[in-house]
Amino acid sequence: MLWFFGAYTYHQQATKPQKIPGHGQLKVVLPLLKMAVHVLQDWPLNFQQFLLDYTQPASGQSASLKIYLGEMHQALRQLLQHPELHFLHEEFEHFVHERWKDVLVRSELFHAAHPLISGANAAKFLGITLRQLKKLIDESFVSGRYVTSRNGRTRMMVERASVELFCEQSGPLITLHEAAQLLQVSISRLRLLIEHKFLCATTVEKTSSNSRHMRLSQKAIYAFLTSLDHNHTHPYSAADSLIAIYKIWRYGLKGDNAFLALIEALRSKELEVVGSDPALSGLRALLVNRQAFKQWHQRYYTSQDLMTIPEAARALHMDEDMLYRLCKQKLVPTQQLGRYSGTRAALGIAAADIGKIRQRYVWGMELAKQLGLPHQTAGQHLLQAGVVPVCKPEPGMAGGYVFTRETVVSFLPSIFME
Repeated sequence: MLWFFGAYTYHQQATKPQKIPGHGQLKVVLPLLKMAVHVLQDWPLNFQQFLLDYTQPASGQSASLKIYLGEMHQALRQLLQHPELHFLHEEFEHFVHERWKDVLVRSELFHAAHPLISGANAAKFLGITLRQLKKLIDESFVSGRYVTSRNGRTRMMVERASVELFCEQSGPLITLHEAAQLLQVSISRLRLLIEHKFLCATTVEKTSSNSRHMRLSQKAIYAFLTSLDHNHTHPYSAADSLIAIYKIWRYGLKGDNAFLALIEALRSKELEVVGSDPALSGLRALLVNRQAFKQWHQRYYTSQDLMTIPEAARALHMDEDMLYRLCKQKLVPTQQLGRYSGTRAALGIAAADIGKIRQRYVWGMELAKQLGLPHQTAGQHLLQAGVVPVCKPEPGMAGGYVFTRETVVSFLPSIFME
């Protein structure tokens, strides 16, 4: 927070105020901290003056707030997400709505709801006491978390979506779409969780069309999240030592089997959840230790008997770049292992598929042996005979031609006859 105010005050005229040369030096940092402390004194008067100064270059123009404070609002939402800093967002929005006299363009940006609200606000929204709210959380009717600050103070925070859904629902069961929103997963992933008994669904008959559809208990969903230690917010969610589950899904594990294996590891505590991100909700908010995940991922990779592309290329006696091109063209079945072994996405090939690749394609020394020609000219010989390869080397790159056995056998029936 101090860095945010110092940067936007000290480098107000800069295009990118937070990009400060030499920011690791005390002589550069101390003036920023001094100005940041000034903004926070006499709250909220100095903060309001800071916003007025920030919009001063465009005073009198109807678009000044949109142009100058739109960037400020985006920075606030991205950098200062912790629930204890909500007072900054509230005062900023109060400043905007008090001074904006024209139609507020894209007003939803300023009204965008944070996924968490305080226990006091949730109780007020539901019209109940804090004790009654705590009972709802303990009984998994509403999803709540506890935030512990550095000085040891613990506050109750509640997921906004769970409170709104609790008010809206007319019965004990919710639809798959509503359940997927609470868990922050796709409908297909939710069906996987149901199919593999992570969640229990009830089939309900629709009287109007005699069709059947599934319903889930909202209480069961929150109990499932609680079993994954979802109810404790981590104070340093942006630390490099942590990785959020949604980043693992996006950049690391791909496929339904990997998703289920990860959920099972979280539930069995093989991969321990260290807390949740206060800026996210559902399964996406879960945080795990980055190093612990890498160790678990290596064990999973080993258990799946997967080979990396270099390993598979050596086993097949094929050029590595050629195998990458086959994978890119989806001519070889692959699984994505993650982005932990270089700039290329780490693709894996099951050991069981190595034999299938050999049966389907022919290349390299085997092709030359069957044709009785030198390795360097075997591919060219088939090209001149009209046989089309499934993959060929790029100009200036190593590697030969890859043909399907079926094509070669049908064109030259005597070649592969034993």
